[in-house]
Amino acid sequence: MLDSIDEMFAVVREFGSAILDVVRADVYIEHRIWHFSNNIAGTYGVVNNLAELERALPGALHPDNPLKYGIYKALQNSGETPVIYAAVKEPNRLESWQDAFRDNT
Repeated sequence: MLDSIDEMFAVVREFGSAILDVVRADVYIEHRIWHFSNNIAGTYGVVNNLAELERALPGALHPDNPLKYGIYKALQNSGETPVIYAAVKEPNRLESWQDAFRDNT
């Protein structure tokens, strides 16, 4: 271990790098979970504009809300074409997708 800043700079000058012990550090962690609303999970829908999107899907219009944000981006590029979406509980399971596209009436 280097005992002083001067020793550290001497090592860096000689070898180009130095190994330092971490005395204190801040650690930032981001955690995401697949959160779904029981009101819409396992369903599909069609939206034609932003007002319909706001009524159909809860939550903020933000990249952290991937379904709503993705539909918003699709609407921006749809050129007046309706956007169809599916809300699934577990996107890695085929059954979730099948459930979403079953008759929702």
